Amino acid sequence: MSKKPDFKEVLQAIIVADSFNSRFAPLTQTKPRALLPLVNVPLLDYTLEFLAANGVHEAYVLCCSHADQIQEHINVINTTGVGQRMKITTCHTAESLSVGDAMREIHRMGVINSHFILVTGDLVSNFQLGPLLQEHKARYKANNNAFITMLFQECQPNHHLRTGEEDIAIAVESKTDRLLHYSQSDTDINIPISLLVERNTLKLRYDLLNCHTAICAPVIPALFEDNFDYQSMDDLITQTLEGDGISSGQIFMHCLKNSYAARASNLTSYAAISKDILRRWTYPLVPDVFALDHPPARRKGKHIYLQPKVVLSRACVLERDVAVGDSCQIGHDGQAETRVRGSVIGARTRIGHGCMLVDSFVQSDVTIGNNCTLTKVILGQSVTLLDNVVVEPGCVIGDEVTLGPNITIPAHTKISRSLPEVDAWSDDETETEVLKTPEGVYDVGLVGAKGQGLLWHDAIDEDDAHEAKYRQWIDYRPSLIAEEAAAADESDDDDFDDEIVEQMPLRDDREEFYEIMVELLCNTLQTDASGALDTTVTADDIALEVTGNRSAMHLSPQEVWMEIIVLWWCVSSRFCWVLGAGGSCSSVCASVRCCPCAILLLLNPWCYRGADKGSDSATAMYFHQGAILLSPIFGNYIGTEADHRTMMTTLEAAFASRPFAQPCFLKLLHTLYDQDVLEEDMLLQWYHDAILQPDADEVHRSLYKQVEKFMDWLEEAESESGDESEE
Repeated sequence: MSKKPDFKEVLQAIIVADSFNSRFAPLTQTKPRALLPLVNVPLLDYTLEFLAANGVHEAYVLCCSHADQIQEHINVINTTGVGQRMKITTCHTAESLSVGDAMREIHRMGVINSHFILVTGDLVSNFQLGPLLQEHKARYKANNNAFITMLFQECQPNHHLRTGEEDIAIAVESKTDRLLHYSQSDTDINIPISLLVERNTLKLRYDLLNCHTAICAPVIPALFEDNFDYQSMDDLITQTLEGDGISSGQIFMHCLKNSYAARASNLTSYAAISKDILRRWTYPLVPDVFALDHPPARRKGKHIYLQPKVVLSRACVLERDVAVGDSCQIGHDGQAETRVRGSVIGARTRIGHGCMLVDSFVQSDVTIGNNCTLTKVILGQSVTLLDNVVVEPGCVIGDEVTLGPNITIPAHTKISRSLPEVDAWSDDETETEVLKTPEGVYDVGLVGAKGQGLLWHDAIDEDDAHEAKYRQWIDYRPSLIAEEAAAADESDDDDFDDEIVEQMPLRDDREEFYEIMVELLCNTLQTDASGALDTTVTADDIALEVTGNRSAMHLSPQEVWMEIIVLWWCVSSRFCWVLGAGGSCSSVCASVRCCPCAILLLLNPWCYRGADKGSDSATAMYFHQGAILLSPIFGNYIGTEADHRTMMTTLEAAFASRPFAQPCFLKLLHTLYDQDVLEEDMLLQWYHDAILQPDADEVHRSLYKQVEKFMDWLEEAESESGDESEE
């Protein structure tokens, strides 16, 4: 008897590369959104890499706008990239005006024959699909009505990825995670009362972000074919839950934890995801690991990534969270300083001297002249800024535009080199012709005497104000909070006693953050029996807690790191004293918490673990280990020159107030330098300013004397580095 062949099921995926809106115009006037660069890698490639890493065998890319460019890109990666691990096919759906149209086209093609993954072409994710896929298939085998598993990311309402565009509320069956209600609203959330009456328990969740990733049964394309009212996945979901008579299907949900999944659906989320990539929340999809047609970037401290052939002048300062593309040149030696922070610079870009780039995204082949300032700006490909151009926050500059010289572009201005022809306003994701403007016929009042560009108007229907909000690069979270507060003020609830409110003490956000950090650091900075720091808790664990609480309490980055560094001092000093005297960790927390102001703890007598001379080195080692553990967090928040000055002033004052702690000063500075928290030039600047102070007392002078040799070594290293650069 012959053995039956072992047929392996082919795992398929459908990628909807078109977004069917114009959130990114005018950038999408000349290229599809899926190919816009995100930290110098096309958006689509993040989605393809995610699918290939999860074992997908076949991926169908549905494209309408600029399909020829997507096809050309797929041809390249099929021979040199992810296409060698996964079969990728483009499906040109020229007549499609929505996701529903594209899914109907897929049904007519008849290519889906198994459970498949449905994603958008602007997804960045690193979670594992395997266990979720098996769970979905097992559920479907037991109940063939269970045809969709939707994936959500746990995300609090004030998280930076919550842009307000897709705030959703869902009702879920507690035991099975079956989705019972799904609504999307900026303000009101209406849950049918029948859901509450029919069940003893029900989970209502507003803390989720839709990942736009779903595991679907093979029947899903046919459902779109049967109902032309389904124009999006949301239509299918809501009408299925409401019982439209087309399908008796059931939808289930899964909440992702300890992973990353987000969609660059608008300019605000694009900026947020870019920062997350730079800060390595998306690992392994980070610049020094995930590279396509070039070698991986070289990673430096403070989340700085440099591609090959980058030329940085001596007058160039990359502060933090910066990615620089291949063959870029920034600054001019001997000229005014150029500073870059929180920005991505595309390949072959040239930036002059005296410039400042903050939270901006510059595509490839851009030229930026001298003394230009960009804050929260996106520059398209081959843009030219002449000298003395200021681009204010929220501006989007299309490909090949020239601006300047000596002009200021007002906030939230969009500029294009040319305008679309009639009726192209409605959708940049449909194929449109472009109206080429004759040379010299430009809006020089806007773009400057030598500029080349025209004001781009986002034409919005009167009934589509919701869509208009998300064509601007604006963080709507503060406004949402303000709206909620205003709604509460207008409440007609007479049972609420205003006099009681006046008597209730207001809780300060910094005070609450302080208490949470006390508990966190007390639990983190514990030691084992040998005196070594317990390494059970990682820097990533602490960073996650810090970021979440900072967002929830609306604190500035400076408030966060100042609290952390002071509390680190407080908790560490108390551990050295209390534990040395036989106390407990809880008594450490209590002693720190009872102090009304954290910095006052530094005025308490410094006590060591023991009375012997060896306690100096033990205490120094304790601080050394704590500094290594917390350095990634300090590095996230300390980037500017002002941040360095504040930190050095704080450390100096703390050590000077307790002379017994001075033996740790050199060790601590050296550790923070080795961990890329304190920069060489900032340390030297602090030192030279400090030793020139005529009124410095003996205690401060002893601190400066202690670090003198270390500073001499830094100066020699800097001098040698400069000589090598000249050669």
